[in-house]
Amino acid sequence: MVADVDGYLVARMLRANPSRDLDDCVRSIEVSCQSDPTWRYREFVNLRFDGNWSWVANAGEHLFDPGTWSQLPAEHFGGTPPTAAQSVQLGLGFMDALKRLAGA
Repeated sequence: MVADVDGYLVARMLRANPSRDLDDCVRSIEVSCQSDPTWRYREFVNLRFDGNWSWVANAGEHLFDPGTWSQLPAEHFGGTPPTAAQSVQLGLGFMDALKRLAGA
């Protein structure tokens, strides 16, 4: 998840300043995390979800929604898809994990 979060943050930095070097973006993230280990996750939630924890839960739920699950390649995600109720719980779990990592 660290790589995905950092990838999102780097993309936002480069979109805001296309002339910025990739290594400078990565360094900026690492320096911020040395000062505050929760920074990358708080920044991710603030930028991607506007700081809205309900949106985080909804995004996690959507990843495991039976409709979304059925579109994934069977060789990677075989088995029984989660039920709608299980998708809700998985979304809440995703939100709880990010809250913990973000120190919220």
